[in-house]
Amino acid sequence: AEGEQITYETAGSLAGLYMTLYSLYANAYNETVVEDADLGQEYYDKSIDAAAKAAEYYQLQLDNAAEDVVDYVKAGIMGNRAIALACTGDGDAAQAVFDEALALAPNNYDLATNYLSFVYQNEGLEAAQAYAASYMEIVGEESAFYEQMQSQIDYIERYEQAMEEFYKELENLQNQSEDGSDEDADTAGDGAATDGGANDNNAADDNAADASGDNAPADDSAN
Repeated sequence: AEGEQITYETAGSLAGLYMTLYSLYANAYNETVVEDADLGQEYYDKSIDAAAKAAEYYQLQLDNAAEDVVDYVKAGIMGNRAIALACTGDGDAAQAVFDEALALAPNNYDLATNYLSFVYQNEGLEAAQAYAASYMEIVGEESAFYEQMQSQIDYIERYEQAMEEFYKELENLQNQSEDGSDEDADTAGDGAATDGGANDNNAADDNAADASGDNAPADDSAN
């Protein structure tokens, strides 16, 4: 991307397209990796490449921004670039860009939602709640972004609760399966003891056959 003659608008459009491509490849990876690990790896590698290209084009968009593009807008683009970097797996680079963007325009809502997602993915629910509260304090209750951020954190909290319930249910099903396996094993063990009795009877039959065999030579001698 370096050295390309590209406009601000075109760079932004291409960055967005590459992020869409990233999402498609990432979904393809999730759908195929279990059944075909090699194909899944191909999709994963392509998703990383797409995110990296998006980060490059977001930087080109910033480089080609006109002088009258305000810091608020630039910060939003930087937030997009930070997310793209995070999608490549470079969390440290993403954090550095986020820090710079937040210093530039901490009240930018698009930047804030990107950072909220980043914080939640990397630090968990409590850190996300803390950041959301700090943003809401910055914009104030009179701002429309106040309620929108509250909706964002409410959604994350509901998602977190749903995942907890899902894993609890999964654990319960696993425990029930293990208990069923133990009961089957006990039943099989009882059957084995019964079979052992049958084997004892077979052994008695074998002894009887041996005894009959021992009498055979005596019969021959009698003849």
